[in-house]
Amino acid sequence: MKLSDDILSSLADILGARHERRGDESVLYIYAGRENPAIVLTLTSLGSASVVVSAQTVHGYFELHNVLRFVPVDPDEVIFVAEEGERISGLVVGKAGTC
Repeated sequence: MKLSDDILSSLADILGARHERRGDESVLYIYAGRENPAIVLTLTSLGSASVVVSAQTVHGYFELHNVLRFVPVDPDEVIFVAEEGERISGLVVGKAGTC
C-alpha cells in the first residue's frame, strides 16, 4: 500500500481525523469528541508496498506490520490488513475512538 495523499484524505474523512505528513510517516489524530486525541494513528512507509500502522490509545499501544491495504467499513471504521503466507491479520480503528 502506497500512502498517497488520496489514501490519507480518505482515511482522515472516514475516521474524522486531522492528519499531518512527516516524510515517510503520516499521523492521524482521532479526537472522537474529546479535547485530546483518543487515538494517535501513525502510518509509516517501509518501501513501495509495505506500511506499519501503529495506534496509541488510552488503553495501550497496538502495531501492525506489513500492511498491504485497508478496508473501509461503513459508516466510520477502517480495517488495516496484513497478509503473510496463509496468515491474515487486521487492526480495526473507528471514528468513535475504538481500536
